[in-house]
Amino acid sequence: MKNQEFVRPLTKSTVPIRSLLAFQKHFPNEDACYEHLFKVKWPNGFVCPRCGHNKCYKIRTRRLYQCAKCRYQASITVGTVMERSHLPLHKWFLAIYLFATDKRGRSALSIARELEISYRAAWLMLHKIRHCMAERDFRYLLSGIVDLDDGFFGGEPKEKTGKKPRRGRGTKKARLVMGLSKSKDGKPLYAKVKVVPVLTGEEIAGFVLDHVDPEASLFTDAYKGNLGLGELVKEHTMKVYAKEPPEYLGWLHTVLGNFKTAIQGTYHHVSEKHLQAYFDEQAFRLNRRFRPEELFSRTLAACLDGPPITYAELTA
Repeated sequence: MKNQEFVRPLTKSTVPIRSLLAFQKHFPNEDACYEHLFKVKWPNGFVCPRCGHNKCYKIRTRRLYQCAKCRYQASITVGTVMERSHLPLHKWFLAIYLFATDKRGRSALSIARELEISYRAAWLMLHKIRHCMAERDFRYLLSGIVDLDDGFFGGEPKEKTGKKPRRGRGTKKARLVMGLSKSKDGKPLYAKVKVVPVLTGEEIAGFVLDHVDPEASLFTDAYKGNLGLGELVKEHTMKVYAKEPPEYLGWLHTVLGNFKTAIQGTYHHVSEKHLQAYFDEQAFRLNRRFRPEELFSRTLAACLDGPPITYAELTA
C-alpha cells in the first residue's frame, strides 16, 4: 500500500472532534461510548460472530449482546485495547483524545492525573495505544520521493578515561533509520522511523524493504551502508551531504529533530527498550496532521483494530 492511504476516507463512524468541548458533547457518559463502539463494530447492525444471525438482546448489567439464535454473548471490546480492562470506557476515550490530539504527546503521569487512575494503569494504557499506532502505520509504504538517512537519539556519559564521548556513527547512542516521503514541491508528507541495534547496510536495506515502495525515488547521503539500495527501489540517488546545499535531506533532519525534541520534552527519559514505540507515536501524529479534527477517530479506529498487548509482554 502507498503512503496516500495513511489517511483513509471518512466513514459513518468517524466523528470530527475539534475541541475538548466537542469531545464532551459527543461522549458525555459511558453509554454514549458503548453506542459509538457498537456502530463502529457493526455499522450495518449486529452480526453474531458465531452464527452470523442479525438479531440480539442487550445484557445491560454486563454490557454484552446475546445472539437471539445461538445465544452467543458478544462483547464490543474483544480484540481491542480495551479488552479485559477494568477501566471505564469513557476514560479510555478521553485518554485516546488527549493523547492523540496533543502534538507533544502526553506522559503517563499527566494521564494518571487527568483520569484519576494509577500511574501503572496510565502507563499501560498509553503503551497499548502506541502499539496500535505502530501496527496501523506498518501497513503503509512510503512512496514517491523518499529521503532516507540515519540518526541518533539520547546522550551518553563521558568515559571513565576522561575522554569525550565519540560522535557520529561511532557513538554509543541509540541508532535510528528514518524515511520521509515528500510532495513534488519538496514538502514533507509522511515519515517512518526504526530503531536499529547496529547501523549497517543490512539494517538499512531491511528498513527499505519493510517501509518503502519499490517504485519510489530514493535519496540518501553517500554513506557506504546505502550502497545497493538501488536494487530495492526504482531510482536511488546518493550525494555527499556535507558538499550539498542545506535543503538536501533538510526536511528529514528537521522532522527527526522535532521528534527528538517532543520525546525529550514530554517524557524526559525513555528506555531504549521502548524507544521505538515513542517514535511510532510521533510518526502516527505527523502522518495524519492534515486532518487534526479526525485524529481522535483515526486513533480510536487503530485501537479497535489493533491486537491488544499485555503488561507482561511490555515488561518482559
